[in-house]
Amino acid sequence: MTFTRPYSGTFAYKGIIPSSAMNVLNGFANALDKTGDNIGNGGGISGLVDVLSGGELRLQSGSDLTFVAGSIVDGNFVWDSALSLPTITQFAPVSDLPTGEILIQGADAWVSAVTNVNGGNILISTGNAATTGAFGNLTLQVGHGIYANPILVGSGLTGNTSIYAASASSANAGIEIANDNNFISFGSGSLQWPLNVGPVSIKQLTTTSGGGNNLTISSQGTTASGQTGGGMIFNTGAGPAGAGSYIWELGGSIYAGLSASTFYVGAFLGLYGGGSAFSVGYFVGTPNTQTGRNNITTYFASTAASGANVDLGTYNMQNQTTSIYNIMWTRKNTSSAGGAGNSLLLVATCNSVGFISYASYLLATAGSELAPITDIGVVCTTNNILFRSVAIAADCDWQVMITQSLN
Repeated sequence: MTFTRPYSGTFAYKGIIPSSAMNVLNGFANALDKTGDNIGNGGGISGLVDVLSGGELRLQSGSDLTFVAGSIVDGNFVWDSALSLPTITQFAPVSDLPTGEILIQGADAWVSAVTNVNGGNILISTGNAATTGAFGNLTLQVGHGIYANPILVGSGLTGNTSIYAASASSANAGIEIANDNNFISFGSGSLQWPLNVGPVSIKQLTTTSGGGNNLTISSQGTTASGQTGGGMIFNTGAGPAGAGSYIWELGGSIYAGLSASTFYVGAFLGLYGGGSAFSVGYFVGTPNTQTGRNNITTYFASTAASGANVDLGTYNMQNQTTSIYNIMWTRKNTSSAGGAGNSLLLVATCNSVGFISYASYLLATAGSELAPITDIGVVCTTNNILFRSVAIAADCDWQVMITQSLN
């Protein structure tokens, strides 16, 4: 600190002088000058200053504690390593006054900046680990002491971040995206729930006015030339007794499902009761040498009058298998009134070298509204059988459904 010289010569005093007495020396006020004492005028403290136990360093209202950038290391606020719980806090009010907020704020950019225009970041970093240890955890909690409820914990051991309800009664606590067009962004990671939690869901809360909003789950698109957009994969969980099932609900009521053995639309008998509007099952019992393929495929085609035939679909048959095809079709004349349809059963056998032979059986005899068997063309190649719509003397639109059962 700086002393103002009272007179020329020397000044000596034996004993302890309180600061209030030293502040006036030989009639000169503020002889112990506490203002303007800085590095710019040769002042400042170069040694260690200890505030003893019970003492305080008080900054009066409106004052600042400023760290000035150094040539090697910027100023730091450091606790001694022996402290067990260093704390930054504010005293509780001494009367019925509102509590204040503690603000930790990054630096603003210079208002006239052209190059460095971004505001300063805030970095909260946990301690590094020793060779065999884990990084420190990062925890945000509501309340403190016995009332503390952690709401976010970043694990230094696993790298996971966990979010908790504020209390046991706050079952709906979580992350809220408050404004429109905001989002949560992931890198190449995934959205996961912890082990052994109850049923989880992704949903939007019920509205009390107007219609409900759509919920869209979209895979990634691309503008790159020659590239395709991303696919959509829904993967159920695997288990020792089998994989989980897909269930589609409309308004909370089960509408359709897909399991390892059955696809159904409507409630499925045996699971939810009431029968099923449509279902395709796998095997009941244990298959031996059966190939076990069941397909239902619909096709749409158009043929010009006396024009080219239209190939519908090709079905593969393994060697030494038998397949039954139920083919149902309608064709409507597009240039004049009229049309026809029918159904045929085709039994095909593939021998040991992939040669396919077949026999066809028409459901009803051809007539004015019942199409002839020649409407459906059949072409056999090695291990494959092709079905096609055969053009007639009129322009036609076709609808064809082929059911395959391969054994």
